[in-house]
Formats: sequence, C-alpha cells, structure tokens
Amino acid sequence: MNKANASVADVVLVLKAPKLEGDKLTFDVQLLEGDLANADGPATVFIDIVNLPLARRTSRRSAWYAGAQ
Repeated sequence: MNKANASVADVVLVLKAPKLEGDKLTFDVQLLEGDLANADGPATVFIDIVNLPLARRTSRRSAWYAGAQ
C-alpha cells in the first residue's frame, strides 16, 4: 500500500533468504510482476502451496486448509 494516497497495488515476488533479528523478519526479494517504487505501507502476503512436494501435504494440513474455506 501507499500511505500518501492510500492506494493498493498488486505485485508478485519471490521471498528469499529470510533473516530474523529480534522480532524483525526480513527477506531478499525477486520481483516478478508489478512495481514496488511507492510501497511504504502495510502489506498482505499470500503463500502459494501449489508447487510444494506432495509429501509435505499431510492430512492434518489438508483438513486445516479445507476448514479455512
């Protein structure tokens, strides 16, 4: 989001190399689509699980995702 005019923009990026320092979590990013030039406000992160290996999708996790709909 942009604080100045409260606009919302969609960007697609890859989060890499997570770093946790105290309570601050930061990432290196690879921008795939969109523009981060005026991004200075809050953000929402959606994690795509489509390409995760099938072995990582447990029945417990599947039930949790099904319940979230």
